[in-house]
Amino acid sequence: MGTPERLTPLAMPDTPTELQEVLESSKLGRALISTLVAVTLAAVVVSVLPASDLQARGVSVLAPYLRATGLAQDWDVFAPDPARRTLYVSARIDFADGTAVDWRPPQGGRLIGPYRFYRWRKLATALQDDAYRETLWPSVARWLADTHADDGRRPVTVTLIRHWAPTPGPGSGGGLLWHEEPYYTFGVPAPEDDR
Repeated sequence: MGTPERLTPLAMPDTPTELQEVLESSKLGRALISTLVAVTLAAVVVSVLPASDLQARGVSVLAPYLRATGLAQDWDVFAPDPARRTLYVSARIDFADGTAVDWRPPQGGRLIGPYRFYRWRKLATALQDDAYRETLWPSVARWLADTHADDGRRPVTVTLIRHWAPTPGPGSGGGLLWHEEPYYTFGVPAPEDDR
């Protein structure tokens, strides 16, 4: 029998490169890295499986990890069943003096707008969901009233409006036939000095 290998304590690394070297040089570190890679690959594969019980159960377990790492994906736009309607949301702000203005979420230019203003698109999508009737709808309506109140013009109601059009099939050349539905009206409380 040979001499036992002498164990030395690990010193705290000073830089990320040293941490990487420490992890890669130890069996435990390599096992942790391998586990992380395996979990990440499994999470991505499960998240893009066709809709099934396995996929639903896997995503429900892995969703927090997918969101935390930025790997959550939703491919419903493309396949197997693309969206059949084009949607957007707007609002009408009515003032005490009888005037009104229409508001739409900012869109930006065609080149960079979809990336720079993506959060507005996500807001508009959420505003169309009835699940947010008690939370998001009144909050956004209140925000719109606050941002549109100016010299002498006081908002009295904010109405959220859904717009939709059936999406024409590829190559049909058909235009969009828009429909609209006012779906939520917020009565803006009068300021304290008006009561």
